[in-house]
Amino acid sequence: MGSYGMLNVQCNEIGADVYINDKLVGTTPCVIKDLPGDSRCEVRLEKAGFSKAVKTVKVVGNDLTHVKMKIKKLKNE
Repeated sequence: MGSYGMLNVQCNEIGADVYINDKLVGTTPCVIKDLPGDSRCEVRLEKAGFSKAVKTVKVVGNDLTHVKMKIKKLKNE
């Protein structure tokens, strides 16, 4: 039986869309469960009017990994 890990995704903005490996999985803040342990995944945050943030994170089996990311408000031109 393989191990699974969890990511606790937090952002400086509430309600940013959270994508794991290009799949929408929730909005910030959130805990993503049942990710394959000892693997890497790409976490992407998107919110209208803000820059995107992308980070590669290692998922640790049978553990909770905390992921803190920041997105910046886009300037009106």
